[in-house]
Amino acid sequence: MPARASATPTPSSSTEQTFSATVHPLQIAGSAQVTETSAGGGTVVLRVSGLLDAVHWTVDIDGGTVARPNEGVEIAFKTGADLTRLAMDTVRISLTRTEMAAFLKAEKSGGVVAVVSDGVRIGYAQFGSA
Repeated sequence: MPARASATPTPSSSTEQTFSATVHPLQIAGSAQVTETSAGGGTVVLRVSGLLDAVHWTVDIDGGTVARPNEGVEIAFKTGADLTRLAMDTVRISLTRTEMAAFLKAEKSGGVVAVVSDGVRIGYAQFGSA
């Protein structure tokens, strides 16, 4: 006859220690600034704490809002060599004239959302309103 597993826990030894902690959400915070250049392009500076090293960041800029990003209004997607690292938590990206024109149009007609990720965590910046 096969042995049966017992559902009764075995008593723990008095030398074992238990450690407890409260779980808190990861705090991702920062700022995003878009500046139109005199040549019609744009410069985006993102400073985000709570993400891993900026060298791994991706930045996806779309029309819409945080609640409703619109992938059909793709403004720019930047990663790797497209990002200039200014500090551990800060990157700068350049927008072409076409990308900046799309940014301005989307911002006036419902908003723009920039999604920044380190491959694990995600932060959002909202420009304009819906």
